[in-house]
Amino acid sequence: MVAELVKTYQGVLCLKCGAAIPVSKRVANLTEQDDGPHSFLVRCIQCLEENRYLATDIRVFSGEPTNRRRMALPRAANA
Repeated sequence: MVAELVKTYQGVLCLKCGAAIPVSKRVANLTEQDDGPHSFLVRCIQCLEENRYLATDIRVFSGEPTNRRRMALPRAANA
């Protein structure tokens, strides 16, 4: 039998919409440091809301992180 590899990533849950937001390895390593509480700012991929999170809010999610939502570029007034 072949075991399937399950991809995982570390992230936080958006406080507004509840979507999983991936965090960088550097931010994920904040939980391993014991020199006090750490906080960081993250912008949600889905609702674009930015919030402050604690290092203790970081969770492990299964699957692959979702891609960033592409923002529409404003059109020139003359075009």
